[in-house]
Amino acid sequence: MSKTRVRLIDIAEQVNISRAAVARVLLGTGAGNIRVGKEKSELIKKIAKEMNFQPDNSAQILAGKSSKIIGVLIDSYTPQIRFKTLSVAEEILAKKGFRLIIGQTHDNYKNFKSYIADFASRRVDAIICFAHEYPNFDISKDFDGFKNVVFVGQPKSENANFVAVNIGTGIQHLVQYLCESGRKKIGLWVTNSGITTSLLRKQGYQKGLEKQGLIFDPDLISYCSQNPPVKEDCLYVIDYLVKKQKVDAIITNNDIWAINLIKFLKKCHLKIPQDIAIAGVDNIDIAEMLDPELTTIDQKGEQQGKIIAEMVFKMINNKKENIPQQVFIEPKLVIREST
Repeated sequence: MSKTRVRLIDIAEQVNISRAAVARVLLGTGAGNIRVGKEKSELIKKIAKEMNFQPDNSAQILAGKSSKIIGVLIDSYTPQIRFKTLSVAEEILAKKGFRLIIGQTHDNYKNFKSYIADFASRRVDAIICFAHEYPNFDISKDFDGFKNVVFVGQPKSENANFVAVNIGTGIQHLVQYLCESGRKKIGLWVTNSGITTSLLRKQGYQKGLEKQGLIFDPDLISYCSQNPPVKEDCLYVIDYLVKKQKVDAIITNNDIWAINLIKFLKKCHLKIPQDIAIAGVDNIDIAEMLDPELTTIDQKGEQQGKIIAEMVFKMINNKKENIPQQVFIEPKLVIREST
């Protein structure tokens, strides 16, 4: 049997005060017309919490009030670091009274647009978008009608608000470190989906080699369509990059890819880093628990989450400047045993 919804009048009767006064405290209605003292206000909040009061957002929205809902679009196969970023942002925004509704999709523009339509019907206060980097996504007009949108990763639009990591710079620093450690033939293993982050990895890899005086060889890049890679993908990259191209280091698409590759390198009786150095990207929690511990690029997921939450909160409260907020975060190279 479902529980009866707690109404404003129920709380009013408990506190012995008018329904309008309770609405003023809990919903922010009647501003300027109704005054409630601090002591009474605290009592109303206490009783509301004890009675597990949940405001009726639909009525609030129809009255032109904030929905206190934030829509999130995220890729179903996004790297773990982005879920950490989302977790941090959610925790901060929840403390400010917002809740998140999440739409997950993978390289499916139709689903992408359906979620945006759903967010519009719910009149969300803002959207945080992690899933916009596919080459076949034309999002230039998809967010028309939404005032508050923050992209995670730089979108194609020049006027967008976003938080992005300079991952290309991180790859350059990793290439420099590997070269200075005596590695002369460095391979790259990335996705072939054409997403922005993959292109940035390749650009950083090429620039890093050029800065070290090494010739860029496209044959030292191996592509994988699976995300994450399966056993056959790992065995292929070992056969192609390690045995055929004879690379002495491999930079992988992310930490999960590196972990999978290390597993099968060991099964092939290859020693890490003696025979080959392996590096990831993301710096997920398990990276330092491996044997060997994984060298990687820290994308500062917690910092991203804090910045995203602050940007969204300022937008909703009209505290943003007239120019777009565009924040670039510098990654950090974390050197461990695998290199």
